[in-house]
Amino acid sequence: LDSAIPGIARSVPIEIPKLAIFDRFKIQPPLPSDNLRLFLENDIDYVQPEMPAGSLTAEQFYRGGSSFWSAIIAGFDSKRSLTDTVLMDVFIDDNQNRPPELIVVSAPAGAGKSVLLHRIAFEASRQLESICLYLRDEAAINSNTILELCSLIAGRVYLFVDDAPDRSRGIEHLMKEFCKKNIPVT
Repeated sequence: LDSAIPGIARSVPIEIPKLAIFDRFKIQPPLPSDNLRLFLENDIDYVQPEMPAGSLTAEQFYRGGSSFWSAIIAGFDSKRSLTDTVLMDVFIDDNQNRPPELIVVSAPAGAGKSVLLHRIAFEASRQLESICLYLRDEAAINSNTILELCSLIAGRVYLFVDDAPDRSRGIEHLMKEFCKKNIPVT
C-alpha cells in the first residue's frame, strides 16, 4: 500500500476555521502561524461593525460594567467631539504609507479613556473601514506575533493598547520594530 499510494495522497486535509480578519490578509488563503492563530482567538479583538453586542444594560455600564464593546454598540457612551477630531486627523489621510506612529491618550483615571479608545476603534472600522485591532486587557504584547499579523495585512493597521503605562516596555519594543521594518501601523 505504501508504494501504491504516496504519503501526500494519504494525508487528511484539516480545514482551519476562518476568522473575519483573514479577509484583510494580503495572501489568500491565509496561512497564519499557530501562535498567530492563538493570538487572534484569545488576545486581540478585530474591531468590525458586525461584532456581537452582548447583554450589557445601560445601568450596568454606568455602574462600571466593563463590557466595552456591548456599551459602544448599544451607544451607551456619550458623544465626544474628540472622537470626530481623531477620526479626521488620524484616520482620514491619503498617505497610508506614512511611517509608524504612536499616539497617546492621556487623562486622569476615570475620565473615559478606555471608552473613548473603544469608540474611536469602532467608528473607524464602521465608518471608514479601517483595520482596527484592540489588544485585550489581559493580553501580553507579543511583539513577534503582532509583527507577523501586521505584515500579513493589506493596508495600514490601527492597533489600540489600553493601560499604556503598564505596558510601556512592550509598546516601546514594538514601536522600535515597526520603525525598523517600516510597517504601516498607528
